[in-house]
Amino acid sequence: MTLFFNYRNLDHEILSASDCIVLECLWNDIIGNLNLNIDEKKILNFLIRISQLKKLSIFKHLSENRLLDICKIMKKEHFKEGEIIFEDESPGNKLYLLYKGKVQVLKENKVLRELDKGSCFGEISLLLNQPHTATVKASTNISLYTLSSDKFFKNMDKNILDFLIHKISLQDNFLTNLDNLFYVKSLGEGKFGTVSLVHNEKHLYAIKAVNRKSAEQQKILIKYFLKERHILLKLDHPLVVKLVKTMKNEEYIFYLMEYVNGMVLSKYLENRLENRIRNKFETQFYVACLLIVVDYLNSKSIAHRDLKPDNTMIDEKGYLKVIDFGTAVIIKDFTNTITGTPHYIAPEVLLGRGYSFSADYWSVGILAFEIYFNYYPFGNKAIDPMEVYKEIIKK
Repeated sequence: MTLFFNYRNLDHEILSASDCIVLECLWNDIIGNLNLNIDEKKILNFLIRISQLKKLSIFKHLSENRLLDICKIMKKEHFKEGEIIFEDESPGNKLYLLYKGKVQVLKENKVLRELDKGSCFGEISLLLNQPHTATVKASTNISLYTLSSDKFFKNMDKNILDFLIHKISLQDNFLTNLDNLFYVKSLGEGKFGTVSLVHNEKHLYAIKAVNRKSAEQQKILIKYFLKERHILLKLDHPLVVKLVKTMKNEEYIFYLMEYVNGMVLSKYLENRLENRIRNKFETQFYVACLLIVVDYLNSKSIAHRDLKPDNTMIDEKGYLKVIDFGTAVIIKDFTNTITGTPHYIAPEVLLGRGYSFSADYWSVGILAFEIYFNYYPFGNKAIDPMEVYKEIIKK
């Protein structure tokens, strides 16, 4: 074990735990190549601010250049312990990023939650042009970075604003319940329940209703729902359907979901086949969308295990969105459960020797072939699933 360095500014040593290679660069050389046009003494705090912005839901999908522009126009403000930052029902004209300290969110003098360093607040009122719905008070001495509404909107193009407003509409809040949701129409039948279109007078949602008695009679279904709910609540990505919240009454369990206004990919491929259309750029775009989703799921240690056209939609802007996570699982090392749809199952799944995230990449490959050629690469004419499995393993 070797001592790498012990700089005067650090209060600890960093030791090698095994043989390794370390790349070293002088701090002045790094900042000299960043071309940020910022005082050198402020650059470290500036970079920390960028890293904090990247963690926030409303900024995580912005480009590096856009984040740099936003960081440059943010202002630093200080509040003492006990000071009110803004009152309930006051105009929402700033975005706040907590840099140091803690704040309390209060409603009618009751503490709803406490926010720590790196938290962002005020974005809902800012985006929706509504008064604040709670009071925020400094519970310690704090430092904030703020962004005024005019500067915020100047640095956001319409597509990003539409996306953020849509995202805000999906955030769960205590006002959303079964009493203020209104039926619009049926969207179809799911694996274990009906799916309907509903609204709360502001936004549209899809809601899945599952009969509790039927689910409780089949204990495996309860485990299925709990696992799917746990996974969906972990996901927050523009190409993945969003679970807003779950609710229940005496008869049903309800999944309130993002409404995807579009077409199931399988239906689109059927229509396209009739018109004999084939476009390699379209295939590349859809495959890129799927690879982004798989990469994101892998970063959360999640394997989807049933990527196929029926579980994917083309939304109103033309992007793919994965909509079903009934077979998804969190993988620590590997799993050996044989699951999925015959034509899309990877050979390592069928062999039963254990597999990890590679199975999803195989399914994306099958989808790429199907999207471009309009038929399956394995078992295209097979009727019996066993014939499909044999082709996958042998070829």
